[in-house]
Amino acid sequence: MLEDKIDGNEVDQWSEISGILQQKSMECSIKSKSSLRARYSYGIIFLITNLIAWFVRDYGERALPLLQHSKSCGIGGSECSHTMGVLRVSLGCFIFFLVMFLTTCFTSKLCEVRNGWHSGLWILKFVMLITVMVIPFFIPSDYIQLYGEFARVGAGVFLALQLISVIEFITWWNNYWMPDERKKQSCSLGLFMSTICYIASICGILVMYVLYASKTSCSLNIFFISWTAILLVVMMAVSLHSKVNRGLLSSGIMASYVVFLCWSAIRSEPATLKCSPQQQNSGNGGWTTVIGFLIGICAIVMATFSTGIDSQTFQFRKDKVQSEDDIPYKYGFFHLVFSLGAMYFAMLFISWNLDGLPRKWSIDVGWASTWVKIVNEWFAATIYLWKLILPAVRQTKVMDNEEPEQEMDNSTSVWSIDVGWASTWVKIVNEWFAATIYLWKLILPAVRQTKVMDNEEPEQEMDNSTSQVLKMFKQSPSSFFLTILFLAIKFAAFVVAIDTATPQEPILELYMHDILGGNNPTARPITGLLGNIYSGQVPFATPLGFQPPEDGIAIPNANGAMPTFNINGVPLGTGLAGTIFAGGNNNNAQTVNTQLGPDGLGLGFGTITVIDDFLTTSPELGTQNLGKAQGVYVASSADGSAQMMAFTAMFEGGEYGDSLNFFGVFRIGSTMSRLSVTGGTGKFKNACGFAEVRSLIPAGQHVTDGAETLLRIIVHLTY
Repeated sequence: MLEDKIDGNEVDQWSEISGILQQKSMECSIKSKSSLRARYSYGIIFLITNLIAWFVRDYGERALPLLQHSKSCGIGGSECSHTMGVLRVSLGCFIFFLVMFLTTCFTSKLCEVRNGWHSGLWILKFVMLITVMVIPFFIPSDYIQLYGEFARVGAGVFLALQLISVIEFITWWNNYWMPDERKKQSCSLGLFMSTICYIASICGILVMYVLYASKTSCSLNIFFISWTAILLVVMMAVSLHSKVNRGLLSSGIMASYVVFLCWSAIRSEPATLKCSPQQQNSGNGGWTTVIGFLIGICAIVMATFSTGIDSQTFQFRKDKVQSEDDIPYKYGFFHLVFSLGAMYFAMLFISWNLDGLPRKWSIDVGWASTWVKIVNEWFAATIYLWKLILPAVRQTKVMDNEEPEQEMDNSTSVWSIDVGWASTWVKIVNEWFAATIYLWKLILPAVRQTKVMDNEEPEQEMDNSTSQVLKMFKQSPSSFFLTILFLAIKFAAFVVAIDTATPQEPILELYMHDILGGNNPTARPITGLLGNIYSGQVPFATPLGFQPPEDGIAIPNANGAMPTFNINGVPLGTGLAGTIFAGGNNNNAQTVNTQLGPDGLGLGFGTITVIDDFLTTSPELGTQNLGKAQGVYVASSADGSAQMMAFTAMFEGGEYGDSLNFFGVFRIGSTMSRLSVTGGTGKFKNACGFAEVRSLIPAGQHVTDGAETLLRIIVHLTY
């Protein structure tokens, strides 16, 4: 009886333990499924953030009138729309996922409290998301500009992570299709796929030569395509080398990816009739444009999502055994990738240009985007080649039949330095890396330089590879894709209704260089008190910064003009920059000097200045000239803080056949002034609209004397 009771107690204990373990297993399974579902919720949040950034960029200034009353948004709310609006939304998204990263990193078990925070509490996270999305719209623009510089670096890190993820996927694909006797898998499928990839790559190279390099003047496109073809040959040769022996499949897939990146980079170039067969579209936001744009946004989300869940690729130590209560993926890495993705989508929406004005319905279009993609292509090829030759570099090449002899007989090996296959590959990789760094140093100024053509039209570009999309389809269920597709279709109907309500306005971006004084001025005062001082007709007047002789008489120069000395590079304190100086203890404040003339009014009041200024495509004087701005501006306020401007922008080509007329008041020291477009000639006949004028600090002073006032003019037109 006693033994039966003992046996019964043991059975009950084991049954109780088994029940506890089974219950714990069910709880872990439920928590794991909840964690897997949570990542799709974060993906939808990221998608919605992308759509908000696009809406603020293209329609924020018109659809959100409350922004005009915010001090941080500037005059008319311009600092909270367009480029700055995208950066503000991106900053909010970055802060949200950064907070999630800091609160979930190093989470390892499903039973931890941080797992519940990652997978639940959605109302609290929704409130936090709204808060961090609103706060950036009250931050001064200088800090947002600083975040934009930081976002460039973060977007570059995201591209590097994405490249590593793509290369790992290609490696997995190559290993999966290798011949295997156990699985009775032959090499025929791998050979077939590698042949298809190489045929597609070669055809892509030929098509790009025909479409984008048909003329000898398209030297840049010829260089891009030719260098891509060279990379294809190098990757195939290294992959087939006996020391590497990785086959044709991985190099074929990588060749297709590299050709895709080259094509994507060339397609991102500003549309011209010179080297591109694509015709300029009207940009009216039709169904084709809308669907293409939304596909591009979905590609950004998928690229971020697939990279975020691929945390095993970036682990330095691979855990062979995973417990039942371990988290299914690394939460910290997932949120870190999404925070970097917030910077990445901002750069795509503004085309990596913090000072430009992005076009409607455009993603990643412009010279900066072109160079980023080209460098991305070269970097991808470099990483792939390094991954191929890394085993050969590490492997020691020692012949089995070599036996050590006497030290005197081995004098050659004793005195040899850096000899062997490992040294050879290290030097070869060093050569490729040095060439890559040198090419990047050459093109860095071109990446930073904004090149906006006046006839440029937006394009739609999908900055993601086919392999990334296939990987996304493999790793995520169909419900996530269907959710994104449903939202895209619904949003397409909504945005088309908005866009058809108001016509599309073509936008021009001009830079006007107003050089006052010096040997080669483009602006000269002709009437008024300062005009008389320039011609030496007012001998007793005292120019700004010039102290006359003891008796108060200023001695003219040999040419009859009064000598000029200025504290801020603005002769006589006039011009579009005014007389600006740091006053008092507030060195950041800019004040317009109100030095009075003999009549009690401002020294520059009533001065008429004739201009013949250069118009360029970028802030640098000496870059591609668009034409000239000819006309006058008049100091129309008593304190000299306002200039009435009336000038004609005459564009080169056809003997200045195309021109635009501008009229309005430019206020010195203000963030932005607006001028009216009163008409034009040529293709701008019957043009109407307005221009936003901002005074910038010249990026490079190309004049040896005088002073340059740089104006950035954004023209909104209908014609």
